Amino acid sequence: MAPASPYKPLDRATQEIRLLTFDISQKAPPESDSVPVISLSLSHVSLSAPYSSTPAPPFQALSYVWGIPNPDEPLPTILLDGVPMTVTPNLHSALCFLLSQQQQPEDNDFKTSFWIDALCINQADNDEKAFQVPLMSQIYTSATRVFVWLGLLPRPGEGPHRDCGCTLKTVAWLGSMFREQAKKKREGPLPSALEGLSEEDQRRRVTQGFVWTVLQYSITRDYGQENAKSGGFDFERIWQLFCERPYWRRLWIVQEVVLARKAVVACGSGEGVVVDWEDVQDALQLFEWMILYSNIDPKYRRLYELLGDIMPSVMHLEEATNVYRLSLREGKDGMRLMEVLLFTDCADGEDKAIQATDPRDRIYGLLGLIRESDRKKIPVDYSDKTTVSTVLTHVATALIQEYGPDVLCYHRETARWADEGLPSWVPDWTAPRRPTIGSVKLDGPGGVLHFEATKGTHWPLNSTVVIAVIGESKLALFLPGAVMSTVVRIGSEFTSASGQENYLVACRAWLEELQQLASESDEVARDNIWRVPMADFSLVTRAELETPERYIHGFNVLLGRVAPPVEAQTSEETKRSWMLSESWDYCRAWKIYGRRAFVDASGRPGLAPRQTSPGDTIALFRGGQVPVMLRETNDGIHGYRVLGTCYIHALMDGEGTETTQWAEAFSSSQQILLV
Repeated sequence: MAPASPYKPLDRATQEIRLLTFDISQKAPPESDSVPVISLSLSHVSLSAPYSSTPAPPFQALSYVWGIPNPDEPLPTILLDGVPMTVTPNLHSALCFLLSQQQQPEDNDFKTSFWIDALCINQADNDEKAFQVPLMSQIYTSATRVFVWLGLLPRPGEGPHRDCGCTLKTVAWLGSMFREQAKKKREGPLPSALEGLSEEDQRRRVTQGFVWTVLQYSITRDYGQENAKSGGFDFERIWQLFCERPYWRRLWIVQEVVLARKAVVACGSGEGVVVDWEDVQDALQLFEWMILYSNIDPKYRRLYELLGDIMPSVMHLEEATNVYRLSLREGKDGMRLMEVLLFTDCADGEDKAIQATDPRDRIYGLLGLIRESDRKKIPVDYSDKTTVSTVLTHVATALIQEYGPDVLCYHRETARWADEGLPSWVPDWTAPRRPTIGSVKLDGPGGVLHFEATKGTHWPLNSTVVIAVIGESKLALFLPGAVMSTVVRIGSEFTSASGQENYLVACRAWLEELQQLASESDEVARDNIWRVPMADFSLVTRAELETPERYIHGFNVLLGRVAPPVEAQTSEETKRSWMLSESWDYCRAWKIYGRRAFVDASGRPGLAPRQTSPGDTIALFRGGQVPVMLRETNDGIHGYRVLGTCYIHALMDGEGTETTQWAEAFSSSQQILLV
């Protein structure tokens, strides 16, 4: 006999959803109690009010992380329309908090119905999920408020130093104060420092002063311990709040927060701590300012590192919110697919990657934010016949149609090549990112092109993408392009990290090997060899536009060509610290991780994916900003696998378009087959 289900079919025609109502007569259990005392009832309401007699009443939506249950402990149980159901511990803690809030005698903005994905969607019904997921944007924009749940505090088994409550309050206070300083109009007599300044300059000056104050009262393990007694700001704990809480790495929260009309953030049991999301959002802007300022003073190096970890974890929410709202103000119906993917492509490792229980939700979980023209190209299907690779291929096809070969800049290593037969030309957006060589141009016809390897050519907007099944069910992409050269020598892969003892030794060895590789190159190439580790690109623009002397200086320091000052030669440690400091600007722009240096058949040095071997092919594709490294297949179809984009000195600014290879390829309309 099939177990009882609380779910009745939803009416698709009227875009029905389910809402939850708490039985507030029940007592909220202690967190250690697994007795099913939380009881909820379901109701059906319509998001299409004109076509239904049951329009949605005011409701709130929960934004949370499902969490990974402990396999050694039983799951908490609740009653849903009288039917026992298990839920994850984190959801159970959120339900306990909400029930406690609803039972408060005063009006506290919590006494409404709620929409919670795990309970309002029948997770066992793939057809229903495929119907409900496209409605997520309407659900979160219709909600009167989005309730963000970070979890309990302190977490079980951990001391009070992990308690995020005070830290969350601190972040909210910093955000509200920053907003007041940055946006408040000055009234009354002005301090002498602001006299004669425009209103905008006054705000900038006051904001700068506030940023410096926060810096001076910051606390890290290396700085400001004395500030703890005077109400300083502990950024080690702020780091824990954003980098150790799994909520911030959950993919679904992006559209949930971005689409919210209003949002609050909470953690804890009982009354807990509840703050406005707007305050957290403004704190992120403050942290951006602090990164710029902490970068210029070595005593704030630890703070710079902490903020450098925090910002990729949460800044995508701020940026996506701004771009999404701008698109609506401009009369558009959402963001571009590529924009949303890039905003959420913000982690360099598995432990930091934005996550979803079902990897297909890496795409499906963002559809609520994108414009309808892109959404139509990616059908939602949770059945077994639709693999992650199928979804990624739909995405790649849509992106290449709009942006052309520059989409290959986001190629990355993935096990899906072997496990699922993912074509090499399809970027795996579920895999950890790495710094790219090249990018797509999102700013329209007037946007900045940092590289122009195929100068004078362009990818026609919404071109027809030619894809065919060849050989043993291989999905091949045909792109117009030309083979330019081959790899003749390669260097070693760099694996040392900046905190390791052998880091400076490894840097010097890698640079000396690079010089040896290019020893037969022409003088101009050898003089510009310093550009290779950073792919001739700083953090935001070409090296030439950012005082390249500091990069050349770092290059020479690492090679031992610049002697430390006398005061830095008192010990090996002071010498090491000086070298790290003097080369820091240069090293942080490096793109060498996951790549190796090479020299091509024309003697040009470059930087390519680590899989690169002698004999691999370098190609340029029409409209592409950068060269692409390819490997010819050996299965008789005369195609190529994509290894990734690469940097090659003297082939990044249109030099290749003046060659006979390029002319012959385009006079014959040559197409390169990618599998």
